[in-house]
Amino acid sequence: MEPDQETPFPRPLSDAAVNNATSGLIPARVPLEGRDVRLEPLNPSEHAAELLEASHSSEEARRICDYLPDGPWSSSDSFEAWLRNNAAIFERVTYAIRSNVTGRACGMASYLDIHPKDPWGNGVFLSASSTTPWESSASPLACRMISLSLR
Repeated sequence: MEPDQETPFPRPLSDAAVNNATSGLIPARVPLEGRDVRLEPLNPSEHAAELLEASHSSEEARRICDYLPDGPWSSSDSFEAWLRNNAAIFERVTYAIRSNVTGRACGMASYLDIHPKDPWGNGVFLSASSTTPWESSASPLACRMISLSLR
């Protein structure tokens, strides 16, 4: 081993089960404050209008739907119904992304596949999914959202 490499953990490889693994925790549905963005637990009645505008205000904005399994939506009612379905999924915690610059909700992000007591004892498996932010998906704002969600 090279002197600048990390020393591996001294645990022998085996097929032995890992016993007494602690359960993971489900992420709390609380706002997450960042310098440039705020992640707010998705509230369809509060966020629907701004999110629909962010994602449907122009042909360019609607292109986000090219990369998503759902949308575009033909009405605000159908979009809000879709948001309500997403907010009600137990294995997912979805946030609206609010820009601290504009003060408007501009995207969404989710922790997916939350299984705190899975049969393998792995605790919570989190996978970030994002429709972020529609107005600036390649911007520092999007990077800060991802950083904030990983805290």
